[in-house]
Amino acid sequence: MTGRNGTDLVGRLGQNFATGGEPAADYVVYLQNPREKQKSARISWKSYRSQLKNDGLTLATTRLATTKDGVLLVEFQVASGSRQKLNPEWIWLTQNRNTRPIHGLMLSSQEVDARKPISGVMQILRNDVSETDPLRIELRRKRSSFLSLPKVNAWK
Repeated sequence: MTGRNGTDLVGRLGQNFATGGEPAADYVVYLQNPREKQKSARISWKSYRSQLKNDGLTLATTRLATTKDGVLLVEFQVASGSRQKLNPEWIWLTQNRNTRPIHGLMLSSQEVDARKPISGVMQILRNDVSETDPLRIELRRKRSSFLSLPKVNAWK
């Protein structure tokens, strides 16, 4: 039996390989078909910087992305000059003054301070928003602040 680069597998591995049925085998080797490509949710990232400030918290976007399976991603960081707890319920997504669903919100922590900002990613389903109107991320606390995101069709 010969390997991919022409080397003899018997000599290199010290074993004789023979094809046969599984019940009679000492070892079973499954080979992956190299022609079959695994489907991947290819992510296309675009740098985008914008920020909002609200009562000592700063939320800053870093990147935007689209996936082939219809998910939009917003990568961001939350920083603070003092130790605070971030409540995920403060983060809202709107478009044309209407709230839009946030499909997923991942945060590295809920505790933020001057030395340790929070990293986060917001997932939005493409079908839940209009591609031709800008989006807004809002931080709703005692008062509301927002930052604008470009139209989804410009994220590419």
